[in-house]
Amino acid sequence: MKYEFALVSLVVLVFSLLNLCVSSGNKALYTVDDPLLILDVNNFSSIYKQDRSFFVEFYSSWCGACIQYAPKFRQFAKRIEKWSPLVQIAVVDCSLSINQELCREHDVAYFPYLKFFKPNSSDHNDGRSYTGDKHSLNDMLLDLAEYVQEDGASRRLPYWPNFQYVEDSESLDDLWKKAGSSASYMALVAEADPPRFAWALMINYAKDDRIRVFAAKVDNPITEKLKGDGHIIMPKVYLFKKGNPSPIYVSENGATFQDVQEKILESVFDGRKESKPKETGDAFGGEQETHPKVKANWKQHEVQMTDLKSAMYYMLTQEIPRRKVIDNEELVALKMWIHLLHEYGPGPTPLRRLFSRLDDWLKTKEVAISNKEWTDEVEKVQSELGHPLPSNLTWMACRGSEPHLRGYTCGLWTLMHVLTVNAYKAGKNNASFNPVPTVLEPIHQFIYRFLSCKVCGMHFHRNAEKTLGLISHPDDTVLWLWKAHNIANKVLAGKESDDPAFPKRQFPPPSLCPQCWENGQFNDEEVKNFLVRYYSDVKNDSPKPAASYVVTRFDAGQMTNGASRTLNINPRFGGAARGFENVNILDQLEENERRIRSLDEQSKRNWRRIPGDSLSSSSGRAYQVIWLLIVAVAVIVMYVKYRKNRSKFWKTFYYYNDYKFCPWSQSSHENATKFRV
Repeated sequence: MKYEFALVSLVVLVFSLLNLCVSSGNKALYTVDDPLLILDVNNFSSIYKQDRSFFVEFYSSWCGACIQYAPKFRQFAKRIEKWSPLVQIAVVDCSLSINQELCREHDVAYFPYLKFFKPNSSDHNDGRSYTGDKHSLNDMLLDLAEYVQEDGASRRLPYWPNFQYVEDSESLDDLWKKAGSSASYMALVAEADPPRFAWALMINYAKDDRIRVFAAKVDNPITEKLKGDGHIIMPKVYLFKKGNPSPIYVSENGATFQDVQEKILESVFDGRKESKPKETGDAFGGEQETHPKVKANWKQHEVQMTDLKSAMYYMLTQEIPRRKVIDNEELVALKMWIHLLHEYGPGPTPLRRLFSRLDDWLKTKEVAISNKEWTDEVEKVQSELGHPLPSNLTWMACRGSEPHLRGYTCGLWTLMHVLTVNAYKAGKNNASFNPVPTVLEPIHQFIYRFLSCKVCGMHFHRNAEKTLGLISHPDDTVLWLWKAHNIANKVLAGKESDDPAFPKRQFPPPSLCPQCWENGQFNDEEVKNFLVRYYSDVKNDSPKPAASYVVTRFDAGQMTNGASRTLNINPRFGGAARGFENVNILDQLEENERRIRSLDEQSKRNWRRIPGDSLSSSSGRAYQVIWLLIVAVAVIVMYVKYRKNRSKFWKTFYYYNDYKFCPWSQSSHENATKFRV
């Protein structure tokens, strides 16, 4: 099709990152062998009230951008390993469920996310988001040095260096005196304000008594003498050895921090790296989670409802509520995405009603919603409908041979395919059906606004705008996503994200759809028909073996084993997933339930005080008590009279003993005389 060429650019830039994502099985990108701290919700508070700074990366182990960035950040941590007395590098895996609230507290809306915490920070509000170029190690290093200096200038600790420029009146001898008797080397950095390069070296050697670092202005008399008449590019590092008035090393023009550090290492330490105890990931009480490999012995080419539910639950409870406030374009994108799931989402009726209610709820929100409002509403609707989305993430067809492979992004891919197929089936005969605003634009906006892999979202946004305008036919709804997925599989085959048990290849393979291939090429019409059948057949297999029993027989005086039989449960009670249910039926169910609730509300009686009603006053209550006492006395009298007429004892007692209420009456004395012997 005419948009196929532009689609290649989209896929190479975006889906190559998206497919690098791993599942929430959470294979850690960093280990205890790395020169950094591994934090989680149980030990993160340990960074507060400390005499040093912390530079923390919040990442997700499924995010492709995080996987690509991990080696670079690990290299950065190694490069500034000696900075740990003043600033410590740390990481937090936000894909772990236990860290979900922690990452929300720190407003982590995308990955990787870097945050600086100054010394003696008290809570998350003291953190400072890093907005510099995190892909340039030298720039990030100098930025971090500036962060440390800014706070050190106001609250300098005993072992912190003096970040100030040397005075113009000071000589080299004066600087050697300031360096102390233990210093054998001195580095003088000539640099314009702010002297970030000098600060970085000061921090690096802050607790090394053998070398001291000073910053000098460009026009300082010492630097003027050292540079002579030659043209130099700042910053310039001059390394001196005690007793030698001339520098033993002068940095090259444009030298990086790493270049200078290596030269100093060669000069001061004869090229030997110092061995020092390294703080491991459990230094603050954290534990490194390990995962065994999973044996790949299940079916791959199936659409399982379990995978779709796991992807949807992760999306609703972790991806969407990452930002504290959802407003403006994000709120519009969320409404579009949830409405798409309401209209064309897969699953049984309770699951479809979940998105129907979320869709209706979002329609009432015109300005903004908080992530707490969102999570509360999701949990409320989940509870009302019997939790159609289980909280434990379980993968079946999307399960990888290792915990970090496939998983969530496989489920997300599958969900998008199912949505496009359901939309195509519902709108293919409708002349007004437009696949872009109906299906593809909601997908585009959701990926751009809510996919926490920021790099993936940005590339998707820039390139999707070039291709979506070329789509008009209903068939394009299904084929566009299929072509994108196949190109991504071709690009990523054999790469780090490729599961060796399930290698990426062109889909569908001839073994699944022989008629889809013609002379080594795909037949788009046959592929479309296959995809419609494939993604309409949503299976509801259980990740656990089906319940079964063993039949035994008694034969010739002996018990013999029979075959193992599986319990066949009626699909009505097995929760089988119906791939797609007419949205009108769901709307009718919701309307009926709203009507019933309305009738229930109308049937309730709200008691209220009637003006002038004496019974509601204190005197009225006393009046009621008096009448109740009178009634009680009357009942007792009636009971006694009744027993008197029914019992011989009472008759004798009554007439002989004159047990009457008025024993003094004339009739009473007559009765007593009448029965006297």
